[in-house]
Amino acid sequence: MISFRQLLIIALLIAGFWLLRRLRRRILQHQHGRTRRNLSYQEMVRCVGCGVYLPRSEALGNAQTGFFCNEAHCLKRAEQHRS
Repeated sequence: MISFRQLLIIALLIAGFWLLRRLRRRILQHQHGRTRRNLSYQEMVRCVGCGVYLPRSEALGNAQTGFFCNEAHCLKRAEQHRS
């Protein structure tokens, strides 16, 4: 026959496992949320030469002259304006 003491120990073990599992889920959700928030989104700009979108930090040029994905497109545009 199971005594009250044994039932209490079993109940405490079940509650402990349940609490640990819940705590683990919270920690994993918190870590996942933190990594998602650390992603830095950048403004995308379109290359005048080929139409490809790229992050503004990687683009050549500016809003007045236009943005370019590489130096060849920038030079090609400059030659077109000279002619």
